[in-house]
Amino acid sequence: MVRRSGSTSETDGGGSTLDARLDETFASLAHPRRRHLLAELPESPAESLSLATAARRLRCREVGDLGRSYVGRAAATGPTESSDRPDTYVSLRHVHVPKLADANLVDYDTAADAVARTELTDAALSLVTRAERALVDRAGPVAGGE
Repeated sequence: MVRRSGSTSETDGGGSTLDARLDETFASLAHPRRRHLLAELPESPAESLSLATAARRLRCREVGDLGRSYVGRAAATGPTESSDRPDTYVSLRHVHVPKLADANLVDYDTAADAVARTELTDAALSLVTRAERALVDRAGPVAGGE
């Protein structure tokens, strides 16, 4: 168990400090694609989301309504991870999902090429939502933001 005592961090049995674990968690939430992926995960940790489907959904978020109509047509024809936007899929597989998995924010099944929630996913999403609301309340909506 990790405990904070004053200004120093005590280590848990694995030798990692609370500060280091928090740094890893916040770093994993730094990129919008990773935050959006967490929001796309099924509610139940027993259900998973394929990376191909995640890539299509995230691409919709990134390109807006025009992308939604394109991706909707692609989904109807049964695309693979490379038929929509391979850069989105590749970045998920090789950058974003491993970073989230390292922070224990997703379970990544490499054999199934799918991700699922962990016990920390909801806490991370709650933190992001609260931060977004505080920023909007303080400064108003951000131009170009959601």
